[in-house]
Amino acid sequence: MGFEASGFEMMGEVGDIIGEMDGSGDEGSGDGGADADVPMEFMFFGIAAMMVGFGPFIFILSAVISAITLLSGKSPKAMGVLHLSYGVIFLIVAFIGTIDAGILGSWSMYDLTGFGFYMGAFASALLLVK
Repeated sequence: MGFEASGFEMMGEVGDIIGEMDGSGDEGSGDGGADADVPMEFMFFGIAAMMVGFGPFIFILSAVISAITLLSGKSPKAMGVLHLSYGVIFLIVAFIGTIDAGILGSWSMYDLTGFGFYMGAFASALLLVK
């Protein structure tokens, strides 16, 4: 897409977005809302986008918990399974969330996600090694 963002930059952007949300929700006219039909692909695309946005937080939390587990002399296999399942769930959700944009082609979070996300998501396979 012509732009890159590091994990720390993404964390800052997610923090800014959360900070801008005030929860008032009274900007709309009231029509639509829960009655609006949103295609399943758009919902899964949004879920995959949120998973990418929260990925750096999940990866850091996983690293801290794994480090504490290793320092205590225990096996981090459970954390490795949880972390690896996050990556696998992302792959499934991103596949379901592929949006067909007609003559513009199809869009998926696969197109927008870089190598760093996949490296972070599947590095947990090393936690499964004895």
